[in-house]
Amino acid sequence: MRSMRSSIRRDLLFGVILSALVFVSALARGGPFLAAKKPAPPAAAAHPALEATTLTGTVTGNGGKVYLNDHAGNIYQLDNVRFAGGPEGQYVSVTGELNRQARLMHVERIVPIDA
Repeated sequence: MRSMRSSIRRDLLFGVILSALVFVSALARGGPFLAAKKPAPPAAAAHPALEATTLTGTVTGNGGKVYLNDHAGNIYQLDNVRFAGGPEGQYVSVTGELNRQARLMHVERIVPIDA
């Protein structure tokens, strides 16, 4: 009975030591128990930067949406358009915040320009 008890103790001690070595090795290497922490992206990176700007071009409509075609051939969707029917086909100056990545202009003011 005594040899069986000492055998169990020896096996238990061996298992605890082996487990401790595996745990210490994992801590030293940083994994698999500890995931590498990535820094959180800054709030500005989560939303594309908006830049205050004024663009000029021709207003067009398509499917209920309003677009500005500038002289360089770029097309920007306009939102917050506060005019009924709008100056479609007119040459205008649009002031607002531009999201270049989405090609979307948050309109603050539209002024027709006599060409």
